[in-house]
This record gives sequence, structure tokens and C-alpha cells, in this order.
Amino acid sequence: MKIDEQQKLHKLYIVDQSISLIKVFWPLFLIIVVKEGVNSSAFLWMIGGSIAIFLLGLLFSYIGWKRFSFTLMSDRIMIHSGVFFREEKTIYYGRIHSVNVQQKLLHRLFGIAQVMIETPGGKEKSDGVLSALSLSYANELAVMLRNRKMDAQQSREADADHVQMEQQAQEIVASAAIDSSTTSEEQLNPKVNINLKTSELLKAAATSLNFGLAIAFIAGLYSFGSQFLDVLLPESFIEDTLNPQYLLRAGLIVITLLVLAVIAVVWLLSLLLYVIKYSGFTMKEQQDQLLISYGLFEKKTFVIDPAKVQAVLVRQSWLRKPFGYVEIGIQVVSAEEKENLVLHPFIALQDVNGILQQILPKFIVPEKEKIVSAPKRAFLYYWRTPLIIALLLTSALFFFFEGYALWSLGLVPLIWLVMRASYKAAGVLLEKNQLTLRFGALTKTICLIHRPQIVSLSITRTRGQRRKQLLTISAHALGSLIPYKVKCLDEQHILPVWMWYRRNK
Repeated sequence: MKIDEQQKLHKLYIVDQSISLIKVFWPLFLIIVVKEGVNSSAFLWMIGGSIAIFLLGLLFSYIGWKRFSFTLMSDRIMIHSGVFFREEKTIYYGRIHSVNVQQKLLHRLFGIAQVMIETPGGKEKSDGVLSALSLSYANELAVMLRNRKMDAQQSREADADHVQMEQQAQEIVASAAIDSSTTSEEQLNPKVNINLKTSELLKAAATSLNFGLAIAFIAGLYSFGSQFLDVLLPESFIEDTLNPQYLLRAGLIVITLLVLAVIAVVWLLSLLLYVIKYSGFTMKEQQDQLLISYGLFEKKTFVIDPAKVQAVLVRQSWLRKPFGYVEIGIQVVSAEEKENLVLHPFIALQDVNGILQQILPKFIVPEKEKIVSAPKRAFLYYWRTPLIIALLLTSALFFFFEGYALWSLGLVPLIWLVMRASYKAAGVLLEKNQLTLRFGALTKTICLIHRPQIVSLSITRTRGQRRKQLLTISAHALGSLIPYKVKCLDEQHILPVWMWYRRNK
């Protein structure tokens, strides 16, 4: 590892950035192919424009590569970048929060990787990104930065409490002298080493229906599929199917079959994307840190300090509930706000505490019977507003479309069932300095959080809820975009939580 010497990114950075620029325009290319065909002038213009964009991307990528450099120094890393405006970043090793190595699909094809350096307070993106390094060098650099980070932290602790550090150093030396063989054996065989089997991956994928993907698929089908539907379906099929008279006879059956077909396609797509994302999932302990890695095409590796975990989220979707399986997520302070950090994607609920005891011993999932659920008088506040909105929407559809809006009647019982599930999931428990919040409808979430990790805690209620002696509790952890919120719980169970938080405050 070169110290005090200016270094460059891998030259494949130029190609990677150019191809990434082309990826931005492929949806437009797809639209032109579907709408105009491959023999149209618009298609030829698109081909010429793509070539021009690629060449322009090569030029700017080369300039960006030429003007990008980084220097490893004894106490910091300096990054110089910028095409039109020069930018210099200085990241001291002691300020580094985490160092992650990631590989996108193109990176894996080229044998390169990117190193993402994060510091506390990073918001939209990582503070330092080295976009293209050889995979071996990226892993070596990540290890070096993590070691320098730990050394810097130990140095600060030594300055703060020199006597304590001397005692720790003596204990380490004594332990190393006595148990050197044991230590080396533990490094080769870490206490935690979890690999997700292929059968478990397929089960997890089969029980993770992605509703966001479903909405995107339906929107795409509506945007691009109209021409194909005209060819595949009989003329005026949709108009005849939605005709009120036909709808009362056989139209509902046809619509139901179409809905089931769409759900089946979405389920298959969701299964495929899940397998691609979490293929090769591994979690192991390395130097008192957790190393989580997964991804078939885009390989992601996260190094997590267990002491920095803010909250544990145990999620159980409605598809996994009959089988008793859950997903364990964790909340950490990270610049990658959109990344859902998963500790284990598919594990039996009864085995969760066993995993947490090994990795995060201060967190524990309480028994179901201990969590206090929402009282019966709170059910009204769960279904009343959504059901009124559904009835108003259905009435408006009938007013404008008359008999064609018969399908909207299915929204009323569907929303009622969803709100009932949300009411059944609501619960709270304060035990052993741990606050447990349970919430969710289609996906039930059990949030485990301790007092030091709670940034803010609030309780609210309306006038009606005040008469019913109900309170809504909301806890915000460090690094979370939204608070963890449970509606309409009995105030006799919420007020002790509020006093516990204020007393510790």
C-alpha cells in the first residue's frame, strides 16, 4: 500500500462511466422501438444519438479519470476530483464511520470494485467514493482504512484515559501470549459464519411479493402493452368486458383471471429479482465486526460495528406468517439511506434470539404474550378514516363511470381487512431498558430499541382519543428517515414509557 504517493483510479473507470451514461437513455430507446419500430427514422436517430452520447461520455469520463486522484497519508486520505471545478476532500481515519466495498454488474464483468468511505453525518451519499479499483486492491485498501480507523480510535482513547489503555494493553499482551493458538484458530473459524442455502434463498424469494414492483409492472403494461393487447385480444375486448351488463354475468370472472395472471407474473418477477439481489448471502464476524455480503450481479459488502447498531427490526410479511419465518433488519447510521441493511433475510422467528445473542446480545425479541396490544376501543380509529375515504372514492367512480365502476366495491372489504391487520399488529412493551414497538399491516414489524439510541420520543392524540384514553407513540432513532410509530394504545401502558424516557433524559 503506497503512502504519501498520489494514486489514480483504474482505467476501466472511463468505460464504466460511459456505459452508465448510456443506461440512463435506454428507457427512451425502448419507447421508440415499441412505438415507432426498428425501421423508422426515429430509431435511426436514436442509434446515432446513442453513439454520440457514448463518445461524449468517453471524453468526459477520460477527463474525469485524468483529474481524479487520491493520496493515503499517515493520518488521513485526500481525494482530488472535478472536471470543471476542482474539489478536495480530506477524510481523517479517526472520522471514518464505515468502509464498504461494492461491485455493480459491470464491475464484476471488468474485475473492479468501488470503495465507499462514510463518516458520521453523511447524508445523501458517501463522503468518499473511489469508483474503480482492481478488486484485490479495493479489498486491501478497505482493510487498511478499517485498521487505521481502529488505530485512530484507540489513540484517542489513550489520550483520554492513558491508565485504562495501559491496563487493556497488558491484558491483550497477556491474552496473546497465553492463547495465541486459540486466537489464530478463531480468526480462521469465526464464531459467526452464516451462509444462506439455495433452498432457503428460494423459499425467501417465493414469500417476498414486492407490491412496488407490482405497481410498476401494471404501469408499464398500461404504457407499453396496449399495442400488444390489441393484437392478442379480440377487438373491443376491454370495452365489452367492462360493459355493465356483461360485467354482471361473466366480466367479473374474466377480470379476476386477468388480475390473477398479473399477480402471477409479478410474483415470478419478484422471485427472480430477490434471488439476484440476495444470492450468495453470507454473514461472518471479523475482528469484532460483522461482514455482510450478497448479490449475484451487483456484489455488495458491508462492514458493521455491532456497537453502532441503533435498532433491530424483525419483519414478517403476510406470506411468511403461516410458515413462521421473518427477516432481520438493522438500523445504522449510513450515507446510503435507501439501502435496507439486512442482518438475515430468512430465518425462523423462534431462532431470532439465538442469532441476536451471538451478534447483538443487548437486543432480545420478547415473547408474544408479553407485548401489550391495542385495546378494543382503539379499533374504530384504525378503520374509520380509510374506510370513509374508500367509500367516497367508490361513490365518485360510480358518479362518473356508473356501472363500469362495479369493481371498486372490492376496495371497501379489502381496506377493512388491511386496517384490521394493522390494529391486530399494534403493540408496545418496556422491559429491561429496551423499548419494543410492534406495528404494520401487510408486513408486521417488531422494532427493538434502547434509550441511548432514541433521538426523540413523542406521544400524541386527538380529542376523541383523549376521551378514550388512547395515545400514539413515536420513537425516532439516529439515522432513521422516519420514526417508528404505533397508533392508539392504552395510555396506562404509554405513560410509563414516557416517564422512563424523561427520567433517563
